[in-house]
Amino acid sequence: RYMAEFFGVRNLDPDRHINHSIGSKSALAMLPLCFVDPGDTVLTTVPGYPVLATHARYLGARVVPVPLHESNGFHPDLDAIPAAAADAAKLFYVNYPNNPTGQAATREFFERVVEFARANNIVVVHDAAYAALTFGDTKPLSFLSVPGAIEVGVEVQSLSKAFNMTGWRLGFI
Repeated sequence: RYMAEFFGVRNLDPDRHINHSIGSKSALAMLPLCFVDPGDTVLTTVPGYPVLATHARYLGARVVPVPLHESNGFHPDLDAIPAAAADAAKLFYVNYPNNPTGQAATREFFERVVEFARANNIVVVHDAAYAALTFGDTKPLSFLSVPGAIEVGVEVQSLSKAFNMTGWRLGFI
């Protein structure tokens, strides 16, 4: 109900699509265990939350940093990702609103991420810890609100950030 009312994501079946987690950090740390084998490639935006890459490295993955530059609105330049890295990648971590830049995603950006993931057979992991925290005219946006996103990715939500309960370790994927 939260995802439907707050983000307009109406295609989620709680029995099939939602799992609780002990905050977003633990879910983000455990996700590589589901997808990554030694020698696999993981893409992660930088700057960003280091947990995203750390646990993939623990499993022996090659982590390819995808830089976020102000000149590109702090969105990754998907066309600049080397074809070999995109072809080899199992996971692509993104985080919007981004920590530490504060940049919010746009629907068009998420649509491009869905296309990129589909074209390269990559699972997108959207760290949405700050998704509910927007300012001005920017409306909260879920990756899963974009058509096709549920087929190529997951979203990790943190209730502690949105509801000012830091330390309570409440989240879901």
